[in-house]
Amino acid sequence: MKISIFSGGRGNKNLFKAFAKTKNIHELNVIVNGLDDGASTGDIRRLMDYKIHGISDFLKTITAFSDDPIIDIMELRFPKNDTFFGRIKLISILHLFLEENITPPFFSNLKSKPTKKQLNFVRKNLLNFVQNIYKFKEEIVDLSDYKIGNIIFASLLIKNSLDFKLSIKDFCEICNVKDNINVIQATNFPLYLIGILKNGTLLPNEASIVLSRTTDLINKTFQVVNPLTLNQIRKISSLEINEKLQYLEALETKVEAGVDTLKSLDSSELIIYGSGTPYSSILPSLEYLGIVESIATNKCPKILIANLKKETDNFLGTSSLIKDIIDFLHKSSTKNYLPEDYITHVLVSSNNDIENKIISDIEEIKINYPWITIIQDDFNDLNNIGTHDGYKVLDSIIKILNNK
Repeated sequence: MKISIFSGGRGNKNLFKAFAKTKNIHELNVIVNGLDDGASTGDIRRLMDYKIHGISDFLKTITAFSDDPIIDIMELRFPKNDTFFGRIKLISILHLFLEENITPPFFSNLKSKPTKKQLNFVRKNLLNFVQNIYKFKEEIVDLSDYKIGNIIFASLLIKNSLDFKLSIKDFCEICNVKDNINVIQATNFPLYLIGILKNGTLLPNEASIVLSRTTDLINKTFQVVNPLTLNQIRKISSLEINEKLQYLEALETKVEAGVDTLKSLDSSELIIYGSGTPYSSILPSLEYLGIVESIATNKCPKILIANLKKETDNFLGTSSLIKDIIDFLHKSSTKNYLPEDYITHVLVSSNNDIENKIISDIEEIKINYPWITIIQDDFNDLNNIGTHDGYKVLDSIIKILNNK
């Protein structure tokens, strides 16, 4: 059994944990776009001259498949310090760690005491990262709020001459991820995401799209080679909405999907649109050139896992998300394919007790997309309301495969 799933970071964590424990999957390929640019991920992209994908979603995906104790360390963050003296103190702590082998006090937040081998591993990669950045950028990195896993991944990128695919492979080995699980770049070209709300408000980066708390809906998103500069943001913000759209359309870059992504989609027995933030995690991955051909010509089942809970007030219902998936896939080709070849099944929740539950739109789906098989069940994780129970979702997926 070979499966491809479009995913972002946290949205499919429980499903991935279930996948990691099943013996029914011969090969699972997780397709990630790497558009994230917030916090330390965005800073690392800047330090590496915008030549790499955002690390964070790859890191979250990989660690979701692992039970290795190293994962606790990967998830640990350096203290967030917004004051001058706070940052000076952090530099002092790092100096003691790197030069005198004194364990930073915030490591006590870990579930278990780190081993000497683990501490040496962190120290080695941290030193490789900060020394190389200083060597080539003449910059002392402010590691405030940096996730240690991001630093490890960045160190691997430096070691591998920014070869992202090789760094993913190395990071998976460090985390003891099974060999039949592959994390794939949706495209090999590092890009940045920009959005416009229907009221004309500019969302200048991926982080603002994810964190947008307005009730207004997103009008359109764009993928560009370089992040917007402050001057560009000022200029765009002063334009009328039609002028904003024209300006960003001129900047937009159309790129090919990664070779590994297309191979995976061509040969999969099942294709899944995972849960997650649609406009950053899932939909942008669908507009890379070649994607729609690979999906439409593969006659396997294609499942949408509908989100359970609204992240923000502008989250769409399931029917609207289906429409967006079709629209974004159409962007990746000038050829006309039938929407029936894009989605065959949708998993929606029957649990109405979830706070801020996503509207399932079942009747609307039946009217607008009559070919789609709707599978309704209580997919909610009872221990973490509003998230999927990975085993329930996986059970439905396997049933679909067995009945195809």
